[in-house]
Parts: sequence; C-alpha cells; structure tokens
Amino acid sequence: MQLNNNEILKTKIKEILNDEVSAKDLINKKSINELAEEISVYHQELMYQNQELMRIQGVLEESENKFKSLFFDAPIGYALYETTGRIELFNSSFNEMISYKKLEKGDNITKYIAPEYQDAFYLHIKKMEKNRTNNDLELKLIGENKKIDVKVMSSIWVINNKKFIKSAFMDISKIKEKNRRIEYLSYRDQLTGAYNRRFFNEELERLDVKRNLPISIIIADVNGLKIINDTFGHDVGDRILLGFVKTTKEILRADEIIARMGGDEFAILLPNCGKTYTEKIIKRIKKNIELQKIEGLEISVALGYSIKTNINFDISAVKKNAEDIMYRDKIFDEKSKKRKIVLTMLTTLHERYKREEEHSKRVSELSYKIGKSMNFSQEKINLLKISGLLHDIGKIAIDYSIINKKGKLTTDEFNEVKKHTEIGYRILSSVPEYSDVAAIVLYHHENINGTGYPKNLKGVSIPIESRIIKIVDAYDAMISERPYKKKMKKEEAVDELVKNSGKQFDERIVNIFIKDVLRYKM
Repeated sequence: MQLNNNEILKTKIKEILNDEVSAKDLINKKSINELAEEISVYHQELMYQNQELMRIQGVLEESENKFKSLFFDAPIGYALYETTGRIELFNSSFNEMISYKKLEKGDNITKYIAPEYQDAFYLHIKKMEKNRTNNDLELKLIGENKKIDVKVMSSIWVINNKKFIKSAFMDISKIKEKNRRIEYLSYRDQLTGAYNRRFFNEELERLDVKRNLPISIIIADVNGLKIINDTFGHDVGDRILLGFVKTTKEILRADEIIARMGGDEFAILLPNCGKTYTEKIIKRIKKNIELQKIEGLEISVALGYSIKTNINFDISAVKKNAEDIMYRDKIFDEKSKKRKIVLTMLTTLHERYKREEEHSKRVSELSYKIGKSMNFSQEKINLLKISGLLHDIGKIAIDYSIINKKGKLTTDEFNEVKKHTEIGYRILSSVPEYSDVAAIVLYHHENINGTGYPKNLKGVSIPIESRIIKIVDAYDAMISERPYKKKMKKEEAVDELVKNSGKQFDERIVNIFIKDVLRYKM
C-alpha cells in the first residue's frame, strides 16, 4: 500500500507541475484547495508509515539488545559452532568456564572437551545433525589447569541455509561433588574412611563368583579399645582406629577392601587370595599395628580368617567362621592383652612423671609392711603391694600441665585431679585379675569422717586396704618434693598424720604405721 500511495502522489505532482495540458484540465476540473487537500492526505499517510517503520526498527533493536544481553551476559555458557566444531560465537560464561585468555572465534570447540569425552561429544554432534532434536550430554570441559563437569544441552540452528549447533553449557561441578560426597558417605565410615558394613555386604555379594575364587575374609578386632576410651577419652580411641585403618590400607592391594563393621571390629575382603597370601597379610597387619604407639600405648588386634574355595560354599558361613576364629583368638589371649595394656599405661605414667614411679614404689613397699604388721594373710599382703603400685594409675589421663603445675591448683584443676581414682577404677576393673585392686584404688582418697572422695564413704565402709594406702600415700607425699610445695621433715609429716587421725585417717592404722613401720617414738 505504501508503494502505491507514493506512486500516486508522484504522479499527481508530476501532472500538476510538468504537464501543462493535463494540469489545466485538472485545474479546470478541481479547485486548488481540493488538490492541496489531496496532497496533504498523501503526505500525512507517508509520515504515519515512516513513524511505523521507525517504531518497528526500535522494537527490532530492543529485541536484538535483549538477545545479546541474554546470550553474552547469561550465567550459563553458550557457544554457537558449525557441525565441524568451528566456533562462530560464544559468551563470557563459556570463556570463564575454560579460563582461556585467547579463546577466539574460529577455534574448534573439541579443543576444550576432555579427551575421554571426545567420542561421546562427536556422537552428540552427529545425532544432532541426523535427528535435529534437542540432545543432552554430560562431559568435562578443560581449561588452563582445571577441568569442570558440565551438562550440555544442544539444538540445531539453520541460518541462511547453513546448519549450526547451539549448545548451552551448565556447570554441574558442585552438584557432581555433592553427589560424590553423598555416595562416599553412604558407603564409608565417617571416622576412619574405611568402607562401611553396607558396602562390604554388597561387595561380598558382587564378588561371590567363580572367577574370584579363592575368596579370603579376615575379621579383625582392636584389643582394649574400651579401656582406652574410658581412660583417655574417645579422641585417643579414634586415633587408634585411624592408625589401624591407615596401616592396613598400606598393605592391601587396590582391589582388596577393608570395612568397619562397627565399634572396634573390621572386615577385610581379599578376592583371588589363598591361604599363603592371607596369612602373609595377617602377619604384616599384626607387625604394623604393633609398631604404632599412641599416648605411649602399644596397640594389638585379634584376627581370624576363613577362605571360600568352592563356589557351592555359602559366603555368609565363610564370614561367620572367620568371626568365630577371631573371637576364639580374642578370648584366648584377652586377659594377657588387657593386663599388658594396664602395665603399658603404668609404664607410660612413670615415664611421663618420674617422681610418680618412685612414689608408687614407696607406697607399695610401705603398704606391704603395714599389712605384715597387721598380720594379714600373704594373699592380702600381696594385694596391698599391687594396689600401692597401681593406686595412681588414673593420673595417666590427667592433663600434664595440671600434674606438673607449680603452685596451688584452682578448684577446677583440683576437681580434675580428683577424677584419677575413678579413672583408675575403670582401667583396673576391665582386667578380671585386677578387680579387687580396682575397688581399693577407687576409695584410697576417702576420709574416715566421710569428707573424702569420690563416694564420701565413712569409717569401716571404706575398705581397710584403701585406708592403709591413704595413710602411706599422704605420708610419702608430705616428705617428698613436689612442684607446688617443699618437702616436710619426717617428724612434721608424722605430726600431721597424728593431728588428722579420726578425721582423714584411721587412727588405729596410723599408730601401727608410726610405731611398727616407721619405728618412730611419739
């Protein structure tokens, strides 16, 4: 319509201005006003159409700017490339993903695809060419010193009869890492990093095929973990478990599995491993763990193994047999191992605080002498001697800075020291042969008038062995040099015992100790 109106207007003007004959005829037929009005109408129509064209051009420019903004400033990486891979256009997010400073139009996009994904990306492009449907793919982009996981969503664009592929690259590295973390936690023990029971059982089922025979299963149990946890706290116990897993992983091959089945029990799965290799692994595990020392403690494990050599054997029965052998090993040697742990703790205490060793020996010897003076049986005298030696074993768990503090202890520090009787009890009561000693150690700071600790026992409710050790312990502490005080003379110490008889100390035992053991004349 615009071209027709323009032609008509031009024709009219030409007729009016250039063709005199026609102009005269027109003038005769139409008045000047009519012609002017007609021309004005055509002029207004042209102006309107020109304004409409300018409006449409503005809309197109706005649309183009929006597209550019969406494309170039989008948080998702975009690239437009030929089916050969030659890049025609890309945005800043794509450039940031690969971190190449010199990324340019004309580069081949396959340059930025990780080698292990090249074939998949090639098939991705071919599928796009063939089907012309949207297609998704997950791969890794490579840049300068990094790789990132991306999800690629592509579609075909045809521009001037030429095919292009438009791909959106969404960074899914964080999602992938989160999923990997979730998967890791679902199959791993959070403390040790070993596999968990769920993973072990699934692997046991998966590997239970003929080609993996013989399959060996080792069951391991860390000895004395409860004593250690009760004495030093779970942090130390956790370090022992970590140490066991670390040293065992160093021995195992890549296809061999260690899993924490719960508490202090672990299972090791060895596919294609016979008796000779399995026993070699067990020897190395024992040797490596015995070299580990945490808080001065030597660590040991009870081990049992069983081997599946026939595909018809039930793998669960093989695992149960390994557990039974381990428990037999643990029970058979449990007493000696626990006793060894206690003695190791005592040795560690004496190495850490040299004066404690001398103090314990003196308390042991003096208690023994009191027992003889009181005509105890030899069994009871021996019990006193051992109790005297072990009476402060609970101090192994008290902070070094408190035990060695120069000056008076604060209330909190003293309350911490007071815990050593209960800690000692827990350590000793875990070993059956020390159960009688444990009770004596627990009450050796009770006062005869009921003001002591930890139970505020009074009079004869306090075991007589505890009353004896309390007196000897106090006496030796008074005549010995300590960080927080100077030592007393023996006469002064004796005076203190007499002065506090009937309050802190059993008066009858004090008299026997002074007269028969110290042979001190009052």
